[in-house]
Amino acid sequence: MPDTIEPAATWERVAPVAPAQAVGGRAGLFRRGLALSIDSLIISVLFQAIVAVLFVATSGRIQIYGDLVYKGCAVDKTIPEGLVPPPPAGANAARECNIYFLGAQTARTLHVGPRAKDGEPASTASQGYMLDRDGHPIDGVAVDWIAMLALIVYVVVMETRTGATLGKRAMGIRVIDAAAPDACGVPLRKVAMRYLAMLIGFLPILAGLLVYFGMFGSLGEAHALIVKLSRASLFDNEVGSQIYSASRAVHWHPVLAAYWLELPGILQGAGAPSLDAVEWLLDAGSLVLKGWALLLAVQIARKRDPLYDRWAGTAVVLDS
Repeated sequence: MPDTIEPAATWERVAPVAPAQAVGGRAGLFRRGLALSIDSLIISVLFQAIVAVLFVATSGRIQIYGDLVYKGCAVDKTIPEGLVPPPPAGANAARECNIYFLGAQTARTLHVGPRAKDGEPASTASQGYMLDRDGHPIDGVAVDWIAMLALIVYVVVMETRTGATLGKRAMGIRVIDAAAPDACGVPLRKVAMRYLAMLIGFLPILAGLLVYFGMFGSLGEAHALIVKLSRASLFDNEVGSQIYSASRAVHWHPVLAAYWLELPGILQGAGAPSLDAVEWLLDAGSLVLKGWALLLAVQIARKRDPLYDRWAGTAVVLDS
């Protein structure tokens, strides 16, 4: 009997595909917050060092508050004449503050308003002015908002290229593309979607501003509001911690944390015409913003991907 010829093809067991390298656990609130603080300090120190030189070169016409500053203030009963805009009605107290970074002056401000119980101008009814190097009122430029924009650009570029900023590397965390966790960096569209989704809590405030400009606005008023917002950190709307020593204090101002949560109050205190007409929208926006921030904080604290990471298809993980 002739031998049976077996088919040439043979059956082989297909080996299972090796799973992708295990992704580290989710980063918690502490690591993320500290990483952001480190990145904020990097950008802030750079800008403060530059402005310390420009403050002298321009006789104080370019100023910055910054993140970690030393401020000395003195209260005086004498109010300078010719202030523009005029001081509030009943103003009878003035407070002049000098702001320093590592001993180099970066800002000089004046507050004028009705005297409060502590002898200083009442913060709710005071008017702020920028002073030049010699203490004369000027129409200068505060560049804190430029430092904020630089921080945002820095974070987006670093996460797109490597998935981690210097602050994230120091804390041992990185942003990954959930669809390709082993890739170096995250696609720009996902990084952009991630940060745009973070801003959802600002939508009610944005709606209030749109209503304001739609009802009362003009390009001149819009410019005035932007200028006042850019100087907000130089005046009454100070956020962050303060370590007092007599009339002097060391101030720590987290750039993208407390400032943004206090934005509704800053807007209301910016003094643009007719802002009172949409004050209730700003108050509602403040509640929504803080509720949104609380929701995200709870999700991160529980080591779960917050909503903005889920929508963008990203995650913040411990760097193995």
